[in-house]
Amino acid sequence: MKRKIILPAIMILIGLVGIAFSAPPIVKHYTVPSEGHVHTIGINAYNDPNYTAPCTLIDWGWLNPGEETTRTIYLYNDGNVPLTLSAITLNWQPVEAPSYLTFTWNSENVLVDADHGVPAVLTLSVALGIQNTTISDFSFDIQISGTQS
Repeated sequence: MKRKIILPAIMILIGLVGIAFSAPPIVKHYTVPSEGHVHTIGINAYNDPNYTAPCTLIDWGWLNPGEETTRTIYLYNDGNVPLTLSAITLNWQPVEAPSYLTFTWNSENVLVDADHGVPAVLTLSVALGIQNTTISDFSFDIQISGTQS
């Protein structure tokens, strides 16, 4: 009978000693390098063909009824995917101005490769009928977009 009691007692004692002196678990780390590429879209406008002077304003100057004038800007795709260009006008002041002033450009649907640029000719035409209005000053925004091709 003593044998039956001693054996469980020895096993409990070995277990307690094992817990007290057990080593921390061994952890092995394996690092896998990772890299990738993200498609970026970026279009910027400049006043010069060297793409150094950002275009912040188009000054159309003084225009006469029936006149058409042009300005050239330079668009650069600083993204890493080709872009197709488009433009819209917004925020006309006065609100009736687009009835007498027409904006067009020569770069609608033009493809611009990544890290390349293109000149864009902007044209503003003034209708003869503007002389029958009170419009003497105007402003509007030109929003140029590049869409991933």
